[in-house]
Amino acid sequence: MSDPLEPGFDLPSAVAFNTRHGALLWGHIQMIEDLGNDYPGLHCTPDTEAFAEATLELQRNLFDDDIELDGKFGSGTWAAAKAEYIKPPKRKKKGRDDWIIQGGIRRAVKSGTKIITWDEEGGLDLHRDGGWSKRSQKPNIIVVHWGGRNAKSCRNALASRDLSSHFGTDRGVIYQWLDIAHRAWHAGSKANMRSVGIDICQQPTVGLADWYDQRDYGLEIIDNPSSRGADKVLTLHPDTVKSTADLLRVLTQSLQIPLAFPRRDRVFSPAELARFRGILGHHHISKRKWDVAPWLPAIKEELGV
Repeated sequence: MSDPLEPGFDLPSAVAFNTRHGALLWGHIQMIEDLGNDYPGLHCTPDTEAFAEATLELQRNLFDDDIELDGKFGSGTWAAAKAEYIKPPKRKKKGRDDWIIQGGIRRAVKSGTKIITWDEEGGLDLHRDGGWSKRSQKPNIIVVHWGGRNAKSCRNALASRDLSSHFGTDRGVIYQWLDIAHRAWHAGSKANMRSVGIDICQQPTVGLADWYDQRDYGLEIIDNPSSRGADKVLTLHPDTVKSTADLLRVLTQSLQIPLAFPRRDRVFSPAELARFRGILGHHHISKRKWDVAPWLPAIKEELGV
């Protein structure tokens, strides 16, 4: 039934619209705590009357023109809500601001390594050709992988396989190539919805030693310190150890994820994975994977944990 006080509002039409289109924004909406506190119905799924009615109430407070009051949470309502509820981070007087992007919003962070987002000069983007979908759960774990020989190689490999992660770490730089609000396709159905994915943009394979030597990486061949994978591996470049550790500090602090690791290299059972909160290697999720077991000791040492 239409609301007689709002001639543009038709409840069944609003529910149908939000079911199709509002669902694409639902994960972003949940990231703005004050918005949900002011309009609790927005915490309901977009296919409910409560969501449409909360959207109508939001529109009443955002728009002067009655034509906008339709209870349909589309791009116009989302843009107005962001303008109202999200304040851009203040820039430092000196030096460079760092930020991560979540739900289309830049969140100021303190990072010991430069972060380049996909929309900045030199950035790498996975939104157009990587595989990803909408997220309906706040992340509470971080899954670390390795991929490619460097950042561009890793990004291209993910795109070519219709996969994605959120960040890549390389020598002295961190790339964010997918919005945290999206569900990246990187660690399987049991982990993707609740995780942030990081790819360390280097390979451990000793057969690549010459390739890295030609590019002045200065890597060593060492005994694998873990119980997973090859007997011999390449060390992780010290600058990439640091960039990975700096990113883990940023994400655990910003997303309130514990800075905690599993004690062993074995694969988690489904129940153990469901209970865990913290940082995992892909090898903790899949017995077919061994990333990044050999490099975790160096990363943990850099983090001091």
